[in-house]
Amino acid sequence: MENRYNGENMVMVSSIHNVPGQKMYFTWQRKRKVTYIPDSCNGLPPNQRNVYQSKNCKDIISSLPDDILIHILTLLDLREAATTSVLSKRWRYVWANLSNLDFDGLSTLHGRGYSTRYESDACKYVHRVNQVVSSSLAPRIHKFRIRFLLGASYGYNIRTWVNFAMRKNVKELELNFSSCLGVGPEDPFYIESFRCYARFPSAHSLVSLSLSGLSISGYFFESFLFNFPNLERLTMKHLYCGQSKLNVVGDLLKLRHLEISYCYDYKELEISAGNLISFVYFGCKQNVKFSYVPLLNEVSVSGSHSLHTIRSLQNSGFLSQLTKLKLRMVEIQDFIQSPIRFPQCGNLKQLDFTFCDGAYHSLLIFTNLIDSCPVLHKFKLQMVGFRGNPVDIELVLYLAQFAIVFEKVILDLHLPIDGRKPSERNTCEQIEASRKQAKLLQNQLPARVLMEVL
Repeated sequence: MENRYNGENMVMVSSIHNVPGQKMYFTWQRKRKVTYIPDSCNGLPPNQRNVYQSKNCKDIISSLPDDILIHILTLLDLREAATTSVLSKRWRYVWANLSNLDFDGLSTLHGRGYSTRYESDACKYVHRVNQVVSSSLAPRIHKFRIRFLLGASYGYNIRTWVNFAMRKNVKELELNFSSCLGVGPEDPFYIESFRCYARFPSAHSLVSLSLSGLSISGYFFESFLFNFPNLERLTMKHLYCGQSKLNVVGDLLKLRHLEISYCYDYKELEISAGNLISFVYFGCKQNVKFSYVPLLNEVSVSGSHSLHTIRSLQNSGFLSQLTKLKLRMVEIQDFIQSPIRFPQCGNLKQLDFTFCDGAYHSLLIFTNLIDSCPVLHKFKLQMVGFRGNPVDIELVLYLAQFAIVFEKVILDLHLPIDGRKPSERNTCEQIEASRKQAKLLQNQLPARVLMEVL
């Protein structure tokens, strides 16, 4: 058999061999396409050989349809996707058709706050967003997210971005102008209403809205809920409400998920939404009026006055229909002074209870909450800032003794500041002492119960 080279094809010529004294055997002819490298290239450096090979290779990816290329770019960060425009003419405008525009710029701040460096970062961020918005060729925008510490001085740019998203039939809109720690700008951007967007195409396409670090008027809620009837998810964090009323009320609302956290200066909060199924609340001691929430089954409340919200839910008669309840209490003094007699929660299947340690009263008062849940499937208790006080040991041992299934104990030794980062009061000596108390507790637990110390 011999090999012959003809252009790019290597021909393998086969023949019938007849060897004396041996059986006759056959070979076959096969023709395949190979990349030929002349012998003169063998002495070249590897980088020059790669250049020779690249000239003889076909760019298969660039020949794919636009829809596939756009899908490939969705797997990249927006900044990385934009850099593909320099690859070739074929790729120059592919990234401009992306429908998910996520401008998350908080990582560049690093907690610097307002400073000369911040102003430089803010200008670069605004310029980058303006470039992408002006270059966008997508007929529709699925998700548009702004996340950077910006105040009223950038109001013109913010309005331009919102107008762009609204004209593009945006479905998910997030305007987050708070820092990584949730601190809003000193001069928050003011939104009076969304009524001006009622005639935009997105008035019926918007299903999710998230606002943070803004100042809103009392007319905002009324105009927004009326002009965007298909909204299903609403998130509000770190908003300055200006003594307005937060009334989520409407007979035709399709709202299913509502979150209100760290909102300031509002008078009252009333919720009447027939399709609402989940509610997250972190706020001050304010009466939350649950007028009509027949489908509500998941509630998460946090803060020093979280039990006040639970009482409001209990008085409205909707507490017994919950299937999932999360309670995060910064302090338990409110519960000790006026404990709640929980009704029979016949549907509650999951209960998550978190509180910061430091209590010196018996924590067994919380057992009546567990006793009122006969079909409870999952119970999670987290002690933040565990110090090994006798009342802590008492509660854990009680659960280990009487709970039908008690598998694991998680102890967090760090005290938080507003639930966001460990306190500076957590010295090495205190943490080491708490770790010793955790080991003593582990020796008293049954062998079937696992313990994890954070």
